[in-house]
Amino acid sequence: MIRRIIVLAAGVAIVGMTNPGAYAAPARSIPQATASRSVSGVAVPGYTNRTSVQLCDTETVPLCMNGYDGNDMPVDVFQQTPGYAQNVSITQLSNCGGTVTNTCPFADSELDTEFHGQTIVSITNDKNNMAYAADQNVFGAVIEETSGGGQVWVLDGDLSDNAFLVNVWASDSVGDAEYACDSGSPGSEVTLGGGSAYYPNCLWWALSGS
Repeated sequence: MIRRIIVLAAGVAIVGMTNPGAYAAPARSIPQATASRSVSGVAVPGYTNRTSVQLCDTETVPLCMNGYDGNDMPVDVFQQTPGYAQNVSITQLSNCGGTVTNTCPFADSELDTEFHGQTIVSITNDKNNMAYAADQNVFGAVIEETSGGGQVWVLDGDLSDNAFLVNVWASDSVGDAEYACDSGSPGSEVTLGGGSAYYPNCLWWALSGS
């Protein structure tokens, strides 16, 4: 079942905001992506035993996450292009035992309750082995990076039938769910947001790559 997107309350961070001083993360350590593992009987929904997939917004034409510019550069969306820099690996992390619990991974227990039982993952570009992450300097941006605290995502749904990607670090920073979205235009950047204005370009499918 697809969850509704929570509308951001007035006064919280705005996508694309470039003033990190305008928001403050809760007073706790930022979650880090820990070693991945294979979990017997537990799989990334919609991704099991699949290789060379592309994460795509299929609202109009398939627009797939594309990372090719290197460390700290933005993740964009382009029309699906087999063999290009769009293939990704989606790995269940060992954080919180691999799924959202009543107390983990969010700082706000209401978010833990909202996404309870959903899978905790990382997303890695197969071409350069960099992870897709929330930019901790430019709030609202999604970048590629080799290390950092913004690489932990909650997969809300099933990648074979529309799923949201919720970034843990960004959600903790504003106290509300922050979803990976695009504008629906080829070449646009993937950003993080929580308002209903982003729907439906916040739903992702795992399409076959090459």
